[in-house]
Amino acid sequence: MERPIELDLDSIKAMRSTTFTAVVECAGNGRVYYEPPKEGLQWQNGAVGNAAWTGVLLREILEMAGVKRTAREVLLVGADSGVVDANKKTASPGPIAFARSLPLEKAMAHSTILAYSMNEEALTRDHGYPLRAVVGGWFGMAWVSGSRISRLWSNRSLATGRRATISVGSAA
Repeated sequence: MERPIELDLDSIKAMRSTTFTAVVECAGNGRVYYEPPKEGLQWQNGAVGNAAWTGVLLREILEMAGVKRTAREVLLVGADSGVVDANKKTASPGPIAFARSLPLEKAMAHSTILAYSMNEEALTRDHGYPLRAVVGGWFGMAWVSGSRISRLWSNRSLATGRRATISVGSAA
């Protein structure tokens, strides 16, 4: 990043908005039917929803910060965390931040937004308040959410933030 920036939710809402209608599906939808059985929440059918998401294109924020075209990935790191597979051999060593890496091309796509509204209503906590990444064409596990997009990494640069804050750039 060439220009580290920090944006609060009000600043993001003041930017040009876009609305993107998308279906979100949990990657585990129908997991209960897998043969052989798989670990994880045993979803039957129904872990699918459709909504109109309003927010700003992630590309606009990355361009404000001067993302370098030599960057390969953008890492969305949520402010929330959890333990993965507690009490199983694949368990995380403790709470970890939820994160998702996007190839720069996908992060810059018109189908990738940072949404603050769903169906013309502010996001609820269950749907990612105050901000969530909406990544069209990818399973819901790529849609990092919650108070939650607190850090964006690009080209190995790290920035930290809090709750409804987006920080982009290096943590020099």
